[in-house]
Amino acid sequence: MPPFPAMYSVLSNQSLIEQVLSNYALEPPVNCRLLQQGGSDTYLVSAGTQRWILRITISGGSIAGHTEDAELLLKLATCRVPIARPIQRCDGSYVQELAALEGPRFATLFEFAHGTPPGKAITPAQSFTYGQAVARMHTCFDTLPQTSQRWRFDLTTMLDKPLLFWERLLNGRPGDVSYLRSLVPQLKQALEILVAEVPPLFGLCHGDLHKTNLLVTPEGGLTLIDFDGPLSYRAYDLAVLFWSMRDLPQAEAVCEAYLGGYTTLRHLSEPERAAIPYFVAARHIWINTVEIERATNGYTATGWIDDAHFDQFFDFLKRWVRDRCHLE
Repeated sequence: MPPFPAMYSVLSNQSLIEQVLSNYALEPPVNCRLLQQGGSDTYLVSAGTQRWILRITISGGSIAGHTEDAELLLKLATCRVPIARPIQRCDGSYVQELAALEGPRFATLFEFAHGTPPGKAITPAQSFTYGQAVARMHTCFDTLPQTSQRWRFDLTTMLDKPLLFWERLLNGRPGDVSYLRSLVPQLKQALEILVAEVPPLFGLCHGDLHKTNLLVTPEGGLTLIDFDGPLSYRAYDLAVLFWSMRDLPQAEAVCEAYLGGYTTLRHLSEPERAAIPYFVAARHIWINTVEIERATNGYTATGWIDDAHFDQFFDFLKRWVRDRCHLE
């Protein structure tokens, strides 16, 4: 009997040790345990007194694309951007393809980065350092080829495609569909005026710089994690932290410190600064689209997708657009 099809499988720890981690120069005995599931599965690997992080993609991509991601991180490390470097396999490569039930998945081993995500407890001091790290990253990205093979996170991806999704999803909420149909063209028009798809306004980005995609230590150390690596707007990269701080009491101080740290190392034009609130609204629309699609496609549970969630989604969006973007 053939294996039953799967949308998402949990890989065996022991098989990862035998078939993946055996390809690295690790001193036995090697241990591996699942830490976190999400956009990728994250495992803690230990051997002797040393630790590493193994990341396995959920689906999609190619070994060439994930190898390019690993090489990009190595280039960032040479620019003193605080990242966890990928570890080379014994054959000199960085990525291994795995034949999972649901299709190809890709495994990469990384240095272990000390620290914890600050999350809702992030402070202005941490945010200032965070901004400096992002500025150093953007500046390094400017020196690298902006290859057309990387996925483009442009306004079509950010706004047009999500609008089509929400039109299908909200067939019982015509008022909300009408609101989005009016709002999306206004956001696009404002952003097209403020930022163009040309360097250095548009180029290689992290893609997901929220308040939990960094690790901080008590001594003040910081590491950027979970790179998406699209070609996108640098102002969008900055806006993600603003979005992730929504409704938190220290949001204004944290976001001001973030841009303060950023501008100590990299120029931020007035149009880019003005674009940030519009990108926050775009982020809110896009990320909710992604999360709902993942759930309805079988990757996560769907119990949270209800009218209460939609009410919360539109409450923030309408308040933000009215107060920060001055749109109705």
